[in-house]
Amino acid sequence: MKKEDKTFRVSLVVALVVAVIMGFVSGVVGELWVNDFLAPDLEFKSYHDLTKRIDELLGEKNSSIKDLLTGHDAAFNQTIEEIEPITATFYLYQKAGVGLNDQYLANEVLGSGFVLTSDGWIVTTTNVVTNPKRDYVVEVGGDIYQVTDIVADSMTPAVLVKIAANNLSVANLGSKNSVHNSQSVIVASKISGMERANINKVVYMRAESSSDLVHSSETYYRFIKLGDSFSAEYVGAPVVNLDGKVVAVLLNRDGEALPIDYLARVMKTAVQSGNIDRNLLGVNYIDLIQAVNFEANVDAGALLFDSNGRAAVIHGTPAYLAGLRAGDVIMKVDGDEINERQSLTELIQEYNVGSKVQLTIIRGEEELKIDVQLDKLISN
Repeated sequence: MKKEDKTFRVSLVVALVVAVIMGFVSGVVGELWVNDFLAPDLEFKSYHDLTKRIDELLGEKNSSIKDLLTGHDAAFNQTIEEIEPITATFYLYQKAGVGLNDQYLANEVLGSGFVLTSDGWIVTTTNVVTNPKRDYVVEVGGDIYQVTDIVADSMTPAVLVKIAANNLSVANLGSKNSVHNSQSVIVASKISGMERANINKVVYMRAESSSDLVHSSETYYRFIKLGDSFSAEYVGAPVVNLDGKVVAVLLNRDGEALPIDYLARVMKTAVQSGNIDRNLLGVNYIDLIQAVNFEANVDAGALLFDSNGRAAVIHGTPAYLAGLRAGDVIMKVDGDEINERQSLTELIQEYNVGSKVQLTIIRGEEELKIDVQLDKLISN
């Protein structure tokens, strides 16, 4: 009996020793497997190290996101500081007085604008200054100024107004080529504050009916579309990128904005002479970038098109005198291609009034180059 007990105890000890050895070996092998096969790039040496590294990774990620958001907010706040002084608010004129009814109230705001020159030229839209025969006032920097002159643009809904002021802060101007889809911008209003918005489309062409696909060479139709809707006081407001540059003017509550590029060439002459002069070409056309299901031999260009009583080439205009015809596709203006970034209308209006340009066209299967002498557009 004693011999059996002794044998049992020896067997138990051996089993325990073997178990300890096997456990140790399993642990070593398991760690080697993790290190060599499971995640060698992360250099996890133990479960504790794995936990530590994951915590560090998450910490770095959260820190990066926080830094990104902090930087974005800093740019946003800096931009607000820069554009507040150049933002204008429009009202109908009323005589100054001491009564409560003589004050300009928030619910009387017609819309917004921005300061273009230090001596009082301001940009807004026809949706704000709807009737040039009425009297308007503008609030800039806490002061009220009466509008002394109104200059409308025949090709866009933009309006330039003049107030008797000096030493105003002025807007820095940018280009639609500096912005892209989904980019954050700021729409500025003195009454409702600064609204952050995203660009839905840099090149937006509204087409609610088939007739909207036919464009005049004397009307801009490509706009910037913001992904938000706005209250009325924002109409006419500057659309500003996070570099503090005005890239567009808000046209309506639906978020359509006029690129400032369309005014760049004419603003200088407008503030000098009080007139906005535009070029006349004299065609109606389909923008083949927009008409994606239209059968044509090319994917881009301006197809001269007769539609609903509108002639493709208007009698007596520079296009008519140069011999352009319905069915011609204008591909280039002085070598600059008509494409998604620039329409025929945009290219023509880049020239001084009365310039001569060379159009590259497709007529049937033939490519032609035709010289056209532009003329001055007479406003109605």
